[in-house]
Amino acid sequence: MKDRYKSIRARLVVVITLLFAALSFVMVYIQSSVIERNTEMLHRSQRMSAAQMVKLYLELSFSGDWEIVDGKLQKGGRDFNGGSQLAYVLSDYLFPDTLIRFNAGTPPVMPPRRDLGDLLSERSRPRLPYRDDSNVKPPDQPFITAAGAGIAVRDNAGLPIGWIEVASDRDQRRQNSNRLLSSLLIGGTILSMAGILFFCFVVLRLTRPIDVMAEEHEAAKAQNEELAAISKTDPLTGLYNRRGLEAALREAWGCSDSPPSQLALIDIDHFKAVNDSRGHEEGDKVLAAIANLIARSIRTGDLCCRWGGEEFVIVFMGLEGEHASASAERLRRAVEAEHLGGEEAPLRVTVTIGLAQWRSGGFPEAVVQADGAMYRGKREGRNRVVLA
Repeated sequence: MKDRYKSIRARLVVVITLLFAALSFVMVYIQSSVIERNTEMLHRSQRMSAAQMVKLYLELSFSGDWEIVDGKLQKGGRDFNGGSQLAYVLSDYLFPDTLIRFNAGTPPVMPPRRDLGDLLSERSRPRLPYRDDSNVKPPDQPFITAAGAGIAVRDNAGLPIGWIEVASDRDQRRQNSNRLLSSLLIGGTILSMAGILFFCFVVLRLTRPIDVMAEEHEAAKAQNEELAAISKTDPLTGLYNRRGLEAALREAWGCSDSPPSQLALIDIDHFKAVNDSRGHEEGDKVLAAIANLIARSIRTGDLCCRWGGEEFVIVFMGLEGEHASASAERLRRAVEAEHLGGEEAPLRVTVTIGLAQWRSGGFPEAVVQADGAMYRGKREGRNRVVLA
């Protein structure tokens, strides 16, 4: 029992700890992933906005068309020298380490990402009648590149001939910082899990004496309850003994709505002859059989006990005199009709019952009166119920 109790307790602590640690790890991982994703989306939006702002500034500040001269992208014949001067001019709106590059050739335009909200908005948007207008060109959208963000530029014919790219060393440092933060969060969670497990182990070790004391207390309590039950029970018949009957009477007197009303003292006739002729083992079987018959004959609220030797006591609760007398008579007849001893050596016994009313003298007075009535019945020939 002790080993089973310890095993269940230890397993419960370990399982709860592991579940808590796993839940904490998952929550930290989700939080770090969400933070990293949101940060990346914010920086991507900033880079794309910066690329669009650079193009808009050039379109408004410099006249002429975009063209390629000597493999370089120019606007109105102006070369921007790799964009360093332009980055300085727009330094109030860009990060300090922003790099602007002008690339000639076909832009590496990637298709824009479309989420569920875009699809739903497109489906709910009213459809316009088809109009063929070849002069209307869709505006160029910024796109993400390996180094940052870019936006396409077109010549006077509307053909894409290059793109402007905005990049920053800060993006890479920020990604490294995000990865480091995620690693620190996950590492901290793992250390916390290890700390929790160690704490649980220490608690289990420190509380072990308390568990031993609790188990010993429970065992002693169970043993005391068992001893108390044994001390109130007759081991041969399973009925109350004198001490058990007195304790049951005290409990019933305070809790029952029907107080004791009649007391019957039962004695087996010529029981000594049974022991002398059949032996004490057979006599014990007779006592057990009579006790079983008495227990089956009384009502649920009534009390019965083995008073001593071959004598038994029944306390009727809330039963009037004539009803108690009738119950005692039915018990006498049942004992007389009971077949004992088996088929090879049949045996029949009878009982004499003295019945007394419960008066102001209580239990002792009722026992004395019932005992006197029972002995009067013995003198009158036995096998009868005698009223006190």
